[in-house]
Amino acid sequence: MGSISPFPKSHGKSHCNNEDGSWNGYRIRETRLGTRRPAKVILMGISAAGIDFAHSVVDKMDNPELQIYEKNSDIGGTWLENRYPGCACGVPSVSYQYIWQRKPDWSRYFSGSREIWQYFKNAVRSNQLKRFVKFNHQVIRAEWLDSLSKWKVTIMCDNDPRTCFDDYADFLGLNDFQGVRVHSANWDDNVQLDNKPVLAIGVGSSAVQIVPTIIDRVQQLHVVARSPTCITAGGAPSYAGPGGANFTYIDETKQKSHENPELYLRYCKAVESELNIRFRFIVNGSPESQEARTFCENFMRQKLVKKPGLIDKLISKNFGVGCRHPTSSNGFLEALTEDRTSIWTENIREITETGFVSADGQHREVDVIICATGFDTTFCPRFPLLQHPRYEDYDIEYLIGNRFNYLGNEFAVRDHDGRNLTWYYGLVNGEDRQSESLPPTF
Repeated sequence: MGSISPFPKSHGKSHCNNEDGSWNGYRIRETRLGTRRPAKVILMGISAAGIDFAHSVVDKMDNPELQIYEKNSDIGGTWLENRYPGCACGVPSVSYQYIWQRKPDWSRYFSGSREIWQYFKNAVRSNQLKRFVKFNHQVIRAEWLDSLSKWKVTIMCDNDPRTCFDDYADFLGLNDFQGVRVHSANWDDNVQLDNKPVLAIGVGSSAVQIVPTIIDRVQQLHVVARSPTCITAGGAPSYAGPGGANFTYIDETKQKSHENPELYLRYCKAVESELNIRFRFIVNGSPESQEARTFCENFMRQKLVKKPGLIDKLISKNFGVGCRHPTSSNGFLEALTEDRTSIWTENIREITETGFVSADGQHREVDVIICATGFDTTFCPRFPLLQHPRYEDYDIEYLIGNRFNYLGNEFAVRDHDGRNLTWYYGLVNGEDRQSESLPPTF
């Protein structure tokens, strides 16, 4: 079937469709009805979100022209770059996976970075997504051409992709330090920590994993904790180990997951449901918010009992648990109470060639400085954006008052009417209801 499109009369001299030979105002376009125009998609980066987006483009678009530019030499983004000791995910493994690429043989409840990176690599390979990627290609500029309604993207090829993270550690004299300096997001596997005095800057997610992993190796550990934090038990604790701890899946469990997809689906949905229910504690003033704050405070007090002076320094008094990313404890708080650990909750004065000057004016010698200071959170891209369509130019309203509307309108309703909270995983036996009891664990 053909389709028609309007053109000025001057364009239709060769198409006279009326009986009197006059132009009727339309020209036949030789394309089938419903044919979509070609669209080119440029994607920057092939990390966790990028892989999912690329899969969606291939799965949902007709013959997409997809080009992915990745500044690194391999896929994975943060899971490629973050290789520091103890690096792991604070979300249960069965919830940190794609619906379209389930892995029934995770080794641990909270998986480490290497296994997660290999999972993403397998997802790219099994779905033939690597064919769209150009590695060691970095986007350095993007300009919106309004006249063409297209992006003009400038790429730099084969440049050194390593990023200097020092700008995020705003300590006087950091560049003067003559010892080993390493950032959690650009870890050097060759760094030697055994029997050395070490300074770790930060108490965010990376530091919480690094500190307990290295505490038994170092001679002395100094930790800079300039702000309170929220340390809790692991996510979905009903299915985690004792006290929300991590655990290793036995071979029998992995085999059962392979042989019984329905049982594995029920298990994944159960873990995910427990995570979903916890969204309520983000709502300020809600009973769940107060309950989470009380639990977090009691949990941290219990772990810091050997050094009670840290309790008032590290436990927040003016913001709720949901105001800052709650970090799962895996021995971090216990490590802070070790005799070999010193905690500095005030700004250190400066970094010297051989160590640092603490807030009390004393010089402390260290051989290694670990900057666990995270990434740039200004949300400024690494390249200039010129003449781009602005989000603010569009009238966007919430369809309903649901704060979690990004999960779809149904999520707010399902949270109250008893229907299944993880329907996006698929339904078990077609039953759209939330289970009142925990399904059998492995």
